[in-house]
Amino acid sequence: MATDTAATPVDEFVGNLEALTQRDAARADLARLRRCAGRSLAECPEVFGLFYRLLPYPVRGDDREEERYFLVATLFALDPRSSGARDFGVSMAAVAGSRGAGREGVDRRMAVLLDAPADDLAFRLRQVVALAASADTGINWCSLLRDILWWDHPARRVQRRWARSYFGGGPAAAPEQTATAKTSESED
Repeated sequence: MATDTAATPVDEFVGNLEALTQRDAARADLARLRRCAGRSLAECPEVFGLFYRLLPYPVRGDDREEERYFLVATLFALDPRSSGARDFGVSMAAVAGSRGAGREGVDRRMAVLLDAPADDLAFRLRQVVALAASADTGINWCSLLRDILWWDHPARRVQRRWARSYFGGGPAAAPEQTATAKTSESED
């Protein structure tokens, strides 16, 4: 039986980024992306060729989406370690709980990030990704990119999910555990 292995554009893009870490020659490419962290794609014409080789075809032509993919590419270049964390809030909770990280400072940065408009994401995310890198905490890059693509949603679902994961008092429960807990509470 054949299974559908079609990757989404997000999966394909992150796979292309991860492939850069597998080639010694690509270290220069990662350094070029890293120098663009916190800047817009328009400000970085020196990486146009590299970026558009990494970007999956269906995304090309949508300026807003291209900017968000570019943001993740530059953040990935800061620290390409990946994690299985469900979302960025979980990763940042790990940073806050790590040795040497001042919880109050991380709390403040998360609060500012959660309130940030899309135009400020490059600056705000660059700061917290650097903080995660210094704490040796990986990031789920696919999840981060998907969340950034939905940042402007009027219900602020991404921001609320990150806040629950981060401020909710410890690692976020898996979705199945959360559903089970809610069911048992309602039966009492």
